[in-house]
Amino acid sequence: VITLGDIWRDDVDYGGTYGTAVVNVSKQGSAFNHGDIVLNLYEEDIYQYNTGIYVDTTATAEAYAENYGNILVASHDSIGIRNDSAHGASARNFGNIYVTGKYSHGMAATTLNANLFNGLSGTSGIYTPNIYVKGFGSEGIYLKNGQAYNYGTIHLLNSSTTAFLLDGPNSKVLVNGEIVYDTGLDNIVFYMMTNEAGASVYSASKLGVKVLIVERAGIIGGNLTMGHV
Repeated sequence: VITLGDIWRDDVDYGGTYGTAVVNVSKQGSAFNHGDIVLNLYEEDIYQYNTGIYVDTTATAEAYAENYGNILVASHDSIGIRNDSAHGASARNFGNIYVTGKYSHGMAATTLNANLFNGLSGTSGIYTPNIYVKGFGSEGIYLKNGQAYNYGTIHLLNSSTTAFLLDGPNSKVLVNGEIVYDTGLDNIVFYMMTNEAGASVYSASKLGVKVLIVERAGIIGGNLTMGHV
């Protein structure tokens, strides 16, 4: 287990554990997690901006990071797996990501060519990738002009949670997995569009997925394009 953070103590300087990544991939590097990564919450009103696995801006197309274990995002405004590469690097989840912190993300991509995979095509019988979203105002996957491919399952476990937040004109999602939620919860959103235009959602599964997208889409001044591949 790798744990970032501890119970808050007045005699400890926590300056180095804000905006910190447990694992960092750069240039042509790669990383594999088969254990547990924990991003601890210090106090309820502290937002820590931490990351479990980070693919940084220098990562090339050959770089990648893969999670086969468990990542717990208990801190607020933090991310389980983040990809900032503009050169086509990939970040992949084959394990479990638990998001309990507020305004946090299971996975996030922030640039045009950054790729996120919750599972891979043809691996459904081998791995069972899951993202569990419980924190208030949190998402399973956040995209700022990146691409996300969902072959696993995103579980919305609390009110005011979102499966995908598409925050940019070139954000794209390929949906071939599942979104699971309790019908008794309030303010559940599958695909949230922000004020940017042009975000797209493509389904490789049944046509009925489009109906679910429309029923559970929150669109704020943006355009949602839906299609099949």
